[in-house]
Amino acid sequence: MTATKLTGAFAHVIHSPHGGVEGLLLDVGDGVTQVVLDKDDEKNAALISTLKSGQQLVLSTDDIPPSRKGPGAHPVRALRKLISVRGHMGEPQGGEVISEHRFRALVDDRL
Repeated sequence: MTATKLTGAFAHVIHSPHGGVEGLLLDVGDGVTQVVLDKDDEKNAALISTLKSGQQLVLSTDDIPPSRKGPGAHPVRALRKLISVRGHMGEPQGGEVISEHRFRALVDDRL
């Protein structure tokens, strides 16, 4: 897999049909890129659910093989690592407010 660094503005969370966090949509300037999570990546799913629209993100992503359904409306990549977030964190569904400092600590714990 080829790793690619993406920088852009968080647009919104992408939810699975069952309501879980499946990924995010990132505005990369010349369009949007869908970034998907591994189905067992609960830690990143919880962190992504705290983001606010417009926050600047830097992500490390991997290529994903093309869909059998054909080309999509936008590129799709797999999240390898959430490198950084600018701005304040939002409020997750559980009500806990996560500061940017705490967010970075959680990300660092995964390295």
